[in-house]
Amino acid sequence: MRQFLNENSAALLLIAIGVFLALQVWEYRRRPKALAILGVVVVVIGAGYWQARGGPSNIARAAELDALVATGRPVLLEAYSDTCIACLVSRPTVDGLERDLAGTAGFVRVNVRDEVGRGLVRRFGIRATPTFVVFGPNGEEVYRQDGGLADGDRLRDTLTRPGGTD
Repeated sequence: MRQFLNENSAALLLIAIGVFLALQVWEYRRRPKALAILGVVVVVIGAGYWQARGGPSNIARAAELDALVATGRPVLLEAYSDTCIACLVSRPTVDGLERDLAGTAGFVRVNVRDEVGRGLVRRFGIRATPTFVVFGPNGEEVYRQDGGLADGDRLRDTLTRPGGTD
């Protein structure tokens, strides 16, 4: 149940907002200006969610992750869901790390709802979204953060530390 709530937190929040707005529409049905404002709020929230979604995994097969880990560079594996608020909020942090560390670290993002994501969830025992796993130069797991917002400083330190260990 916890995993369902975690992975679907954004959808559940949107449903709650929808119910709230429906109640507001009922209350203000004789006030067109209030209805127009509520309509704009719905469109803005929907557009923000649509823009923030992560989309599909950036690898097609688990073998691509294995090949990247085998290069000897540190690799960050992010397991996320499009309907997880913490995942959506963490996205800019990971985008910044990917931009800043391009060429020195590998980045793999897997959507837990697509085929490759489901396989990696089972393989690495991922139980919450987002989960961040850093593999060191020798291919071993050197850091893991299960759930919650991305700790950008900790991820950066782990990805840039020689040997990739704590």
